[in-house]
Amino acid sequence: LSFKPVSAALGETVVLSLRIDGAVEPCMGVNATFSLPAGVSLAGVAPGELLSDAFKVDSYSFTQDPGNKHSVIAYAISDTFLGEAGVLFYLTVAVSTDPAEVGLIANT
Repeated sequence: LSFKPVSAALGETVVLSLRIDGAVEPCMGVNATFSLPAGVSLAGVAPGELLSDAFKVDSYSFTQDPGNKHSVIAYAISDTFLGEAGVLFYLTVAVSTDPAEVGLIANT
């Protein structure tokens, strides 16, 4: 699993593509946990090109844990996807407008 790199300025919202490459067996589900930089929040999750409408997609934010961690999950009862190469999830992330929140200036 990997993210396609993106860049964003303060206050911008961008879409990250979470990709899978190299899986050779059909999959009925996937779960990934990742950390976002400070000052970046997960605003939404949508299925990628590999997931059909049969897949349920959900996300969870670990608000009690340090590190801005999140988890995304997709599963289906009646369908599979082949993960040879493609996008599993589109993650909408929002960058704070506060330079201190994203670590650009020291809090005083």
